[in-house]
This record gives sequence, C-alpha cells and structure tokens, in this order.
Amino acid sequence: MPSNQIKNFSNRKSATILFAKKLTINSRRKIIFNILIPLALILGGCGNRDDLERIQKFTALANKAAEGFPTIANDFYLSCLRSAHYRAFLPTRQVNPVVTRIEVEKDCNEKLQLQDLGTSLIEANEVLVDYVSSLGKLATDDIIDYSTDIKGLEGELSKLPKINKSQVEGGINIATILLRAAKDGYRREKLKEVIVSTDDDLQIFIEGIKTIMNEAYIGIYLRNEESVINGYYGDYITNLVNNRAEGDTQSLTILLLDLDNRWATNKDEVEQKRNFARDYIGILDSIAQNHGALRRMFANGKSPSSKEMKKMLDKNTKNLESFVKKLKDVQSK
Repeated sequence: MPSNQIKNFSNRKSATILFAKKLTINSRRKIIFNILIPLALILGGCGNRDDLERIQKFTALANKAAEGFPTIANDFYLSCLRSAHYRAFLPTRQVNPVVTRIEVEKDCNEKLQLQDLGTSLIEANEVLVDYVSSLGKLATDDIIDYSTDIKGLEGELSKLPKINKSQVEGGINIATILLRAAKDGYRREKLKEVIVSTDDDLQIFIEGIKTIMNEAYIGIYLRNEESVINGYYGDYITNLVNNRAEGDTQSLTILLLDLDNRWATNKDEVEQKRNFARDYIGILDSIAQNHGALRRMFANGKSPSSKEMKKMLDKNTKNLESFVKKLKDVQSK
C-alpha cells in the first residue's frame, strides 16, 4: 500500500476510534441499542463520511429509544391501576366503586408488588446495558469500570415473573464476566473472547426478558386491561339501551356514539402499548442475532466485513425508527 494511503487509513482509523469513544462515554442507558457502533467502526473498518452519518443517525435514534424500557417496566403497575379503575365502576357491580377500587389497587401494590417488579425489570435491563457498554469500551481499548452485588442482583432477577432459573443464571453469569473483566483490566484484545464466551448466557437471558414481555406484560396485564375496558363499556351501553326512556332516542344516540368513541380510543391505547412492547422485543431479537453472528465469526477466526456491519446497522436503524415513533405515541397518552 502506498505511503499516502497508509497515512490516510491511519488518520481515518484514529478519528474513528475517537468518535467511537465519544459515543461510549454517554449515559449507560443510551448504550444498549448501540452494540454495533464501536464494533462497526473498528472491526468493520468504517470511517468515511457516509459511514459516520449512518452511525450518527443510528445513535440519535438509539438514544431516544433508550428512554423506552422504563416506560414499559413501569407500565406493569400502571396497567394494573387502570384495570382497577374500570373494574371498580363496572355498571353490574353492586358494591361501592370506591371500596372496589381500593381493594383492587391494594392487590397491585401489595399482593402483586408491581412497583417492585418495575424496579427488578429495570435491574435486568441494566445487566444488558452494562454488558453492551463494556463491549463498547473494549472495542475502543478502554478499561471497564463495573461493580455490582451479585447476591442482590440474583434476588432482583429471581423476583421476575415467567423467568426460569437458567435465565436468571444467564444474567448472573454476564455480571460475573463483567466483574472479572473490570478486575483483570480487560482491553481490546479480549473483545472477541468476551463475545464468544458470553453469547450463550446473553441469548438465554434475552430470551427470559422477552418471555416476561410476551407472557406477563402483553399476555396478562394488557390483556386484562383490554378485557375490563370491554366489560366496562359493554355493560354501560347495554344498561343504557335496556333502561332507555320513551321518546329519548336522539339524546341516547348521541351518548352511545360518545361512549363508543371513548371505547375505541381506550382500546387503541392498549393496542399501542402492545405494539410498542413488541417493537422492543424485536430490538432485543436484533441484539441477540447480531451478537450471535459476531460470536460465530469470531469462533471461526473471522471478522465481519464493512458490508456486513452496514447491513446489520441499516436493519437496526429501521427497527429503531419504528420503536421511537411508537414511543412518542405511548408517552403522549
């Protein structure tokens, strides 16, 4: 390679590493969706203007998307409260609605302990955040600064519904690897080894979080919320029709149309949350798939090409665009 080309490549590589380091020192919560950025820059050798613009677009979307998980984690509890509201005022109930609502909200707070569940979910998500953040640091030849209480983390993960022992162990194993990496001063030369050795635990841990989202959040809480919404409006409309006064057709029709519109709006809000959670699951799938692809390459002594990394990045950018759009819709409700 001519000397001027070597110099240009070296300059571009140095600028690339500096750019990657700037990305990885942002808030840890902003890193989970950025798994490809430092790896694409350094391993794939990207560094021209088009590459950096593509990565900057991805980063901007990833930072916005990172706000989304607490929205989901806290909505287990909020969904339970919303269901309590509708259940208390079902027209067919004969008891005081205030008493009913207090009783149901007590279940959300004490029996189900859903506020604690939100905290445990955020802790689980932090394991992924810390891991991906650490990959970024290794990719830029930076040291990992990590500490955690393994016993405390195990206790938090064990509280999660629908997650099995091996999935809890996957999260604990990831945290243990990070502790070792921090203690032993892992640097860039350890990146491939970490990805290869951690992939099994990452895959099973992500599968556990996906199961919580699918079976608990979507399958139980949002489904229950939608069910009580249907019961509330269905009973309300039926009672109005059955007990309508003679000659009051016009005012009744106006009221029924208004109730039907509210019914559709409330159901649409639940559907938006459901689709938002599914998009988050899709992003977790992408992280798992990309990590697995890197693991297979590294295990076979290969590194991803610039073309392969761009393809992964473009696919994830599309996923993030959909997720961020839905995040805005959900947070505006």
